[in-house]
Amino acid sequence: MRFILKVPEKFLLAFNVGDSIRLEDFTLDVYRNFLDSLCPRPELSNIFKLQGDESGRLSVDQMTEFINNKQRDPRLNEILYPPLRPAQTHTLMERYQHDQDHLKQGIYSVCPLCSK
Repeated sequence: MRFILKVPEKFLLAFNVGDSIRLEDFTLDVYRNFLDSLCPRPELSNIFKLQGDESGRLSVDQMTEFINNKQRDPRLNEILYPPLRPAQTHTLMERYQHDQDHLKQGIYSVCPLCSK
């Protein structure tokens, strides 16, 4: 319970029991940061740091390799269930990646998979 009460304080929001947050102060960025602090996903960050570059981003090929080599069940029949192709990975990430510049470059970050 203490952790939950300290998170709004971190973002300079009203943090006493019974206080309300002004709508102007609760922007989308504040909400996303709040949600990331409340429900961290360190395993996703680790995947992007280990598989990607130093900035924690993955290219289409890196993401495809990760899905095929780490996430795919090796017992699957490759004829009935072929490994993912880069075009399929790109289609999958179009659903989650909101930054159109990154999407055009074929770069994916961890943010869309967490809360953003």
